[in-house]
Amino acid sequence: MSALVVPGRTALKQHLNTEVAVTDYIEVSQERIAQFAALTEDEQWIHTDVERARRDSPYGGTVAHGFLTLSFLSRFLTAAVRVEGDPVACQLRPQYRPLPVSGSRRREEPCPRTIERIRRGSRLRAGNLALDDRV
Repeated sequence: MSALVVPGRTALKQHLNTEVAVTDYIEVSQERIAQFAALTEDEQWIHTDVERARRDSPYGGTVAHGFLTLSFLSRFLTAAVRVEGDPVACQLRPQYRPLPVSGSRRREEPCPRTIERIRRGSRLRAGNLALDDRV
């Protein structure tokens, strides 16, 4: 994936409300889900018990935590947009997305919404991130 690179805050304005890149995939493995479950102490069977989830889950397997999925968004946006010569603070306004099933991959298509001047750089807000899950 190649990021959108712009020379400054003003140049990014022409790209607002448009898809700027499609990120690389992140593997949502059962190991990653289990590590997140241990870290957050949320070890419900729907996330951690592969056999029970295969048998009893409407998804046919374990699913990633919603917060794990949200934690990918910062990586996706900073991989998709780079504003040179101007430190940028990114704020995301994600929409709810279906939880990825273990073994799937996830990528996003970030869409910058606003960029504004702040004390020490710029604030970039992105939203309506498009989801692309693949199993």
